[in-house]
Amino acid sequence: MKAFTFSLIFLVLISMIFLLLYFSHQFEFSYVEEKRKQFEILELERFLNFVRSDFENFLEISIARALSSIISYEIENGKFIDDVNLRINELFFNASLFSNSSSLMQDSNFNYYLKRINLVYPKINVKINSSNITLKHFDSFTIIILINISIQVERDETSLQKYFEIKKKLKIIGFEDPWYVINTFGKASNQILFYPYLINNFTKLILIGNGNGSVIIGKSFVSNDANQIINLANKNEYILVTNSTRNIQSVVNNFKGLILNYQPEINVNVPYLINSSATTLVPNNTLILLYPQRNLVYNVENLVKSLQNQYCFPSLEGASFLDRLEGRFFVSNKFVFENNTIGLECLINKDYLIQQGIFVDETRTNIDYLYFSNFSITSYKIAGFENFYLDDRITINNLNHLQFYQVENLIE
Repeated sequence: MKAFTFSLIFLVLISMIFLLLYFSHQFEFSYVEEKRKQFEILELERFLNFVRSDFENFLEISIARALSSIISYEIENGKFIDDVNLRINELFFNASLFSNSSSLMQDSNFNYYLKRINLVYPKINVKINSSNITLKHFDSFTIIILINISIQVERDETSLQKYFEIKKKLKIIGFEDPWYVINTFGKASNQILFYPYLINNFTKLILIGNGNGSVIIGKSFVSNDANQIINLANKNEYILVTNSTRNIQSVVNNFKGLILNYQPEINVNVPYLINSSATTLVPNNTLILLYPQRNLVYNVENLVKSLQNQYCFPSLEGASFLDRLEGRFFVSNKFVFENNTIGLECLINKDYLIQQGIFVDETRTNIDYLYFSNFSITSYKIAGFENFYLDDRITINNLNHLQFYQVENLIE
């Protein structure tokens, strides 16, 4: 009997040990499996976030190409498109514009991206569903791309899905403005170029003196060295800034104009102005405006560059870049994002238009959206410039155009 009891107890203990070992093994297996799944999900989550980032970069490139496709279409056909967002979606999802295949979009469309990422990462199945794209303006020089997407990634039996609201910014600097091509019948063009200087630095009053002669613009040449002055080439392009006319009488009237510290010692036949501190106040090799009738000298370097390069600026009224693609002259609410100022205005270089054989209205404002439109407006001639007129319409910072471009004291 004792032997039987002992055997029974032994069997129970052995069974308990085996059960303990079995459940311990099962627990260890489950733990390892759970950790494996967690690691798998973590890896998929990292990959999903990578896909999102990669898709955003692709989106920026794709929309830039889509915009270029639209611009090319408008330039080639001489007409504006009907709806920017409608055509952007057609280009992005179908690689076509007005049902015609777009060469720029063949490797930059949505389906191409989806195929490419699954080809590059064959062990993970990637699915992307998206809403339509909406383009708006974040500001005058920045487009914001709005799109909602869901990304699903699968590997073996593990799947992960997330939803994203994407807002991607795209600069428009460097894009061609089809406005100019269409409004000049293909003879002129203009790129969207941002003014690279401080907005309030178009002109600067340098000095006030006593002058005689007509208003002129020229490059300053500051020197008191007679030999240097006498030997300077192309004197008729420079406004000489020097102490006096002593020792340089033979060349004084060869310059475009004079700014002197002291009264001239000979008869001067070119515009001039006297200020006892001229040689210290006027910067060398700078475009200046000499206005003897008003006894003023202005630094106009940045204003001249703005005209020559047809720089663009934020505007309250001027059509935004996207508005321009639809043929508008004035900004609309269609592309406004968060009530930001999105309008755009560029300075027209009328001399450039004339060189292209285009008839210009010399007395009309050089603000492009007003110049090309039929909007009735009064324009004022800016002294010293041949074909430069501005109006007094209000623009940003509660300034009119004369004030914004700092020429309110330079009206003829």
